Amino acid sequence: MREAVAAEAQPVIEDARPTPSHPLAPALVWLMAITCGLVVANIYYNQPLLAEIGRTFGVAESRVSLVATITQVGYTLGLLLVVPLGDKRERKSLILTLLLCAAGCMAGAASAPTFALLATASLLIGIFSAVPQLLIPMAASLASDEERGRVVGKVMSGLLIGILLSRTISGYVGLHFGWRTMFWVGAGVMVVLTGILARMLPRNQPQFAGSYGSLLRSLGTLTRELPVLRRSALVGPACLPASVHSGLPSCSSWKATPTTTTPT
Repeated sequence: MREAVAAEAQPVIEDARPTPSHPLAPALVWLMAITCGLVVANIYYNQPLLAEIGRTFGVAESRVSLVATITQVGYTLGLLLVVPLGDKRERKSLILTLLLCAAGCMAGAASAPTFALLATASLLIGIFSAVPQLLIPMAASLASDEERGRVVGKVMSGLLIGILLSRTISGYVGLHFGWRTMFWVGAGVMVVLTGILARMLPRNQPQFAGSYGSLLRSLGTLTRELPVLRRSALVGPACLPASVHSGLPSCSSWKATPTTTTPT
């Protein structure tokens, strides 16, 4: 009797994920890839602009570099605290909410009257720019088994291209139009993306039915029980600085898998 009650109290998790009957439209795959590149660029725009930001606020070089650091800290917090929500909440609505929040924070950074407010906005930009780590598992769940590797590869390519090109674009815009312009442009891009994704992105309801707390605790469980996850977490960042972005989507995908099931 006690066993039956205990089993009834456990979160309900669907073991079988329905396989899509139709392949993903190429336009949707490219939209996801472009979105990943444009959103991840938010956390790198400030790096070529630090010297000009320092001159604007009269801040020493050693202190202005905190803007870049705190943006990365925010991104890490987003991966740890926001991305797990993608395994509990409907992903499309979550992505649209994050994009609007990122747009507001980019606008806040562009109009920041003080260095402290710019640093605060930069932290929030990092948190709300975790959208690529929601889109990549979403693309994998929407794709059929036959096309999943190809689809994830294309979306990942958009992410990596965004990382590579963001500094070049930011440096050019900052040199010719000022650092605030780059943040205004980024805010506008987030608004446009929100409108496009609201029309084209399908709804995607994850299968996890437990609490947010149990979802966070599962990170430790998966780390203990999956040696391949530990190896990926250790080896990935050592290979390339950008590989942290390519390793973390796998963690998000595994979190959606029941802890008693070995991911394939």
